[in-house]
Amino acid sequence: MLKDNKFNLSLRLSTIDCTTSTKYYRLNQKISENEKQKIKQYFKYYTTSDFQDLDNVAGNTTGWMCKENDVEVVEKLLDIIETRAIKQQRLQETQEKRSVQSVQSIEKTLLMGFSN
Repeated sequence: MLKDNKFNLSLRLSTIDCTTSTKYYRLNQKISENEKQKIKQYFKYYTTSDFQDLDNVAGNTTGWMCKENDVEVVEKLLDIIETRAIKQQRLQETQEKRSVQSVQSIEKTLLMGFSN
């Protein structure tokens, strides 16, 4: 794999099976054969027949995916920089910041209403 691509390599949520509450993740780009060997025990090729009730499945049900509980291991094996944990932390910080901004905006609106 090219070094530049390593910064873009990540696992992304692909499928959610609501019947079993299982999340499935896939790589966002192709990797080398050597890297495939490192992670092959964590991935399986899924098809629609692998899911009990397709009405309760969201996302792409066909392709190479790993289950949520294997994501951290795969990220470590592939030296993924943009890990799911980092993305979740960034999302949480953004949500908290927006929440504070919303409260401040409401307070400002209320204060302006009382000053009239």
